[in-house]
Amino acid sequence: MRRLLAALATVFVFAALPLGPAQAQEATCSRPTSDAVALYIISNQSPRQSQAYWWGTTDLTIGIQAAPNVDPDDYAAVQRAIHTWQTAIDECLGGAVTLTYVPAQPGSRARTDIVVHLVPGAGGNFFAGRAECGPSGCNNVLVSTTSPPGQPGDDGVAEYELWAVEGIALHEIGHALGLGHATNMESTDLMAYGWANSSFGRTPVISQCDVDALAYVWAWAMQGAEPMRPQALTYACS
Repeated sequence: MRRLLAALATVFVFAALPLGPAQAQEATCSRPTSDAVALYIISNQSPRQSQAYWWGTTDLTIGIQAAPNVDPDDYAAVQRAIHTWQTAIDECLGGAVTLTYVPAQPGSRARTDIVVHLVPGAGGNFFAGRAECGPSGCNNVLVSTTSPPGQPGDDGVAEYELWAVEGIALHEIGHALGLGHATNMESTDLMAYGWANSSFGRTPVISQCDVDALAYVWAWAMQGAEPMRPQALTYACS
C-alpha cells in the first residue's frame, strides 16, 4: 500500500471568537504513551490569535455521509473510529463531554455537529483525509478509501487497507475535536504521520498525550466553567 505520509491534510477557515484563559486539566484515564513531543492546539493555529474556531458546546453529535459506492467494510471501519473516540471521550474527560453517533438514513444528508464524508477518491491528487473547520466548529471531515490517482500503493493496489481507512478517520476526527498535528511529524502518534505507511501496518491508537491535550481543550467543561478558548499554541506530551 502506498505511503500516506503526505496524504493527510487539514484545512481551516477561521472566524472571530472571544479569547479566554484555560487552565491545564489532565485526562481521567490511562492510555498508551506516545512518542510525540507536543500536539498543536487547532484553535490557536491561526496567524491572528483572535480568529480561530473552537467548540463552545459539550454535547457533540457525529454522523457518516457515505457515497453510494462505498464498500460496507470501509463504512464499518469509520464506525469503529467513531466508537473509539466515543469510548476515549467517555473514559477520559470525566463525563464533561459527550460524542453521540447519529446514524444517517441511506441516501439522506447527515445533520450532525461533525459529518464524516466517506467518498472514494475524495482527496483528489493530494490527500486521503481532511478536516474543514469553520466559525461554528469543525463540521466536515473527508475520508477517502482510495489512493490519489497516479500514486498507486506499494503493492500496486489503489484501495487503502481497512486499518488505514480507520486510521485516517481517527486522525481527521481528532482534528475535528480540536487536536492539531504533533510537532514532530515523524512520530507514530495518531496525530502525526509516522503511522501512516505500509510498514506500520496497523491502526494507530489514541495515546495519553492525545487525551490529555483534549482535556486541555475542554478544561473549562471539566472544571464546570463557562466556555473559553485554550491559550497555548501547543500541549506538551509528558
